[in-house]
Amino acid sequence: MLITKIQRFSTHDGPGIRTCVFFKGCPLSCFWCHNPENRSFSPDIFFDERFCIKCGACASVCPRSCHVINDDGHLFDRTNCIKCGKCAEVCPSEALTLSGREMTAEEILEVIKADRAFYGDRGGVTLTGGEPLAFRESVDILRLCEKEGIGCCFETSGAGIPEVSAEAASLCWDFFVDIKDGDPERHLKNVGVSKEKLLKNIKLMDENAKGKFTLRAILLKGVNADETNYDYIAEVFRELKNCRGVELVPYHALYGSKYTRLGIKDESSSGYVPGKEDLERAAEQLRSKGVVII
Repeated sequence: MLITKIQRFSTHDGPGIRTCVFFKGCPLSCFWCHNPENRSFSPDIFFDERFCIKCGACASVCPRSCHVINDDGHLFDRTNCIKCGKCAEVCPSEALTLSGREMTAEEILEVIKADRAFYGDRGGVTLTGGEPLAFRESVDILRLCEKEGIGCCFETSGAGIPEVSAEAASLCWDFFVDIKDGDPERHLKNVGVSKEKLLKNIKLMDENAKGKFTLRAILLKGVNADETNYDYIAEVFRELKNCRGVELVPYHALYGSKYTRLGIKDESSSGYVPGKEDLERAAEQLRSKGVVII
């Protein structure tokens, strides 16, 4: 498994205090993705020229001559980069950092167990990403944690491997599932796959759920914050047996620097950020359609 980060003492990704394991790789291509470093299924190189001290260490070890340092600054040409990470290994100022390292389920479990004293009755581990359920090995972590008596949770886009998604749902008392957009054309354009494909997985997880789960709807003003999407959310919610409710998550534009550091065009925009009144209006409309808002 490729892991970008294990975040300890999190309080926003499930009940209690949690250890969050971030998987690298997602089958979707949501243009509003807040964790772009977790989209590809291979390592990536973050580059922040502000921290570069122009020592030339990166240029001396790069096998493809991707780094050129001169009086004009530091040019990182990613065209021939094979993401070997040698430049990041020798960078003394961390202007270059490698995102993504291979870990086994057993190695991840050791980190999780080190935090178990803080979990109490409600906390535990949360698998997130990226798309954790795109990795068959993710259920190995859940099984190991279950044997250790550690509470398990996951966050999914609904784009995981179907059999993995079903088993993960059967192992967790709590989990979170994204719901993207009710408009089929917008969904395909902005997410990269049809809404039916994700809905099929949502229903599969609902059928196999050990406990209750939450639908999360990221709302973007001028994109999916409209009646078409609200009707779809309400329709899906009414069809689910084990969904406790819907959490409305406002888009934010604070992740743009990640794209820049990855050498990707930054398409974030404050224009998509819904205001307080927009969120209240969305919640009111959804409640009128029978949706429980969390």
